[in-house]
Amino acid sequence: MSKAVFVTVGITSYINSLLKLGNDLKANGIEVFFVCVDDFNEEQIRINGFPVEIINVSDSEIDSEPFKKGSWGLYNYWKYNYEEFKAFRHYILDGEKIGELLKKVKPDIFILPSEMTYSTIALYGYGIPIVQLQFFPSPNKSAAVPLPTSNLCPGKPINNIKIKIEWITYLIKAKIKSYASKLIYRGLDYHSTLKLLAQKNGFPIEQLDFNTWNGIGVKGIPELVLYPNEFDFPRKIQNNQFVVGPLIELLRKESKYDKEYNDFKNEFEKKSVRSQKKPVVYCAFGTSFDEKYFLNIINKIIGVFRDKKDWVLLMSIGKNLKICQFKNFPQNVFIYNYTPQIDALQRADLMINHGGIGSINESIMHGVPMLIISGGKMDQNGNAARVIYHKIGLTSHAKTESINDLRIKLEELLFNPIYKDNIEKMKNAFIAQNKKKLAAQCIIEHIK
Repeated sequence: MSKAVFVTVGITSYINSLLKLGNDLKANGIEVFFVCVDDFNEEQIRINGFPVEIINVSDSEIDSEPFKKGSWGLYNYWKYNYEEFKAFRHYILDGEKIGELLKKVKPDIFILPSEMTYSTIALYGYGIPIVQLQFFPSPNKSAAVPLPTSNLCPGKPINNIKIKIEWITYLIKAKIKSYASKLIYRGLDYHSTLKLLAQKNGFPIEQLDFNTWNGIGVKGIPELVLYPNEFDFPRKIQNNQFVVGPLIELLRKESKYDKEYNDFKNEFEKKSVRSQKKPVVYCAFGTSFDEKYFLNIINKIIGVFRDKKDWVLLMSIGKNLKICQFKNFPQNVFIYNYTPQIDALQRADLMINHGGIGSINESIMHGVPMLIISGGKMDQNGNAARVIYHKIGLTSHAKTESINDLRIKLEELLFNPIYKDNIEKMKNAFIAQNKKKLAAQCIIEHIK
């Protein structure tokens, strides 16, 4: 039996997509094994039936010092990063942990996120096939396609000019940052380590791509694009790319959710929510969002439902907030730390989220229009722009929106059929793509 090894970080949206891919591979007789560089979602992987190994990238024992004003604080900040860079170089160039892993698992193929460039190059020297997975909008510079972090939409001439300026500015800043890092950390920086790693493993230096959004890319290795083509802006696909997304596991088991969530399910089933067709709004800002940034807007969202007593709000507030922080919220509001998102979306008419691609994909898959309140991290602004571009939702701002502004936007999304009609069309395309299992087929073809 062939064995596929997923090497990944524990980001929830990554893991949820990999569960779908893992199950598709298992259905084709492929054994699947997870290797994570952190233990954030270890339990989620295990309860869904996959073995997992945790490998710590850094062995540094230097405590992280918060950045403080003054030379001593700056020195601690430099020392911490210096030791981290040194530990990382030792780990990645020594290769001991990777060698131990190969003896233990004996893989036939490695599958890992495209941004884990160091792992791709480290594994290249072992002669085992590698397939990369692109979860973000393509990070490669493309004409008239904005940076994944940009809230611009292409099409208008002025926007196209702004997009070009954004790309030029970003790449210049990235080069300056790279040179500064090399100087400050005495050649222990990320770029220098990658070049040494490439030389050690016989990886062609010319295949390192420095003109990308999220660091250094790799040319010439197959890349499966999980970011949905139907949701993205129009763009050209590169020769080594194959569009196979989205990957959504609708039957996954959830390791984290409040048992009290069953109270909401019972209320939904036996009382007037279903019979009277009360609108249900599901709100979730990811598993580990910035609570200080979102706390004010969460209170404003609850404020909308104080007036709209015939609406129902189901809210997941994550690990950093406590339910007791929200006092005297009305009976039509249900607040939990964790909710099973697939189940919640099956009951929702609208979702409020932070712009994470995992939540957006799952909302589309359930035909649920969205109000995006971007957290401003990674690709969230870019995802929000695509929601507007395809007219499957609206956007809002956490700091400037009033309760009345939120109410108006929620009413627009709930009662203007254009958003539901558009997202239903995209949902049908998603379902058709998800059934094809293209990612599993591509991986099977690359197994020797």
